[in-house]
Amino acid sequence: MFTCLRSSGNGGENAATSEDEDGILTKFSLLQPIEKSVFVRGSWDDSRGRTAMKSSSSNNLKSEYEVEIALKPGKYLFRYYVDGKSCMAKLKPVETYNGEIYSVLHVLENEVDSGSSRSHGTRS
Repeated sequence: MFTCLRSSGNGGENAATSEDEDGILTKFSLLQPIEKSVFVRGSWDDSRGRTAMKSSSSNNLKSEYEVEIALKPGKYLFRYYVDGKSCMAKLKPVETYNGEIYSVLHVLENEVDSGSSRSHGTRS
């Protein structure tokens, strides 16, 4: 497991939130060297699936990978996967579950104000 160059998730450093009928849209973004596959996996689906992140922009040898996931208010554990390797979100609280370390994400109902968003993240 390694630390991501720059990562985000609501309750962390570089995430935006907005309300959706299925929950609060939480934008995860990750700045990494250009890779073949980037996913996020979390307790919102009991860590059964991996949600692919798409490259939204790139400069030089790094690319910004993003995905929005509708989440209900609550606490979630998550990890990024970059080319099959687990990647911990930098500067995020962590928690151990079943012997493995995960980044912690808190989605709060009151985080969504009409039209506003919060930004969080780590950059290098």
